[in-house]
This record gives sequence, C-alpha cells and structure tokens, in this order.
Amino acid sequence: MVIFDMHTFMDDDLATETGLFDKVAAFDWDSLRGKAVLVKGCGTAIIPPWAFMIITARLTEVARQISYGNEHSAIPIFTRFRQETTGAKP
Repeated sequence: MVIFDMHTFMDDDLATETGLFDKVAAFDWDSLRGKAVLVKGCGTAIIPPWAFMIITARLTEVARQISYGNEHSAIPIFTRFRQETTGAKP
C-alpha cells in the first residue's frame, strides 16, 4: 500500500485553494496507477474537506483502492473491481 500524505499538497501546514490546485496539476498521478493508496492526513494541520475531495477525485482515476486513516486503522472508501482490459487510460 502506498501512503499518500496530504501534507505534500500543503504550504506550511496550510491548504490554500491556489496552492493545492497547482500541486495537484503538477503531481505525477500515473505513478499511483493500479496501486492501493492510503490517504493520510492526520496530524497538527487542519485540512479542509474539499482538499480531500479533490485528491480523492484524482485518485479514483488511477488507483486500484483508496483508504483513509493510518497504517493501523485504514478505512476503505473506493475499490476498482473492473480491471482495465486495454492499455488505454481511463
């Protein structure tokens, strides 16, 4: 399982709309294709719900499975049941 830390998309423990959208656009989402991903956002920073929604929307395009939480208590929220039959990207 790949751990996806939400702090990657934040500036100084602050999620701003402009900063998040810029980092989402620049991120290599293909590196997570077909993988199980754990979105980890716990900690001292307050992360707005819309930031999780944007990240989750992008992950559903590539990830095989998405979970939230931490390594010890992950909550699955998305599972891709259909395997891609062609080399085309969804």
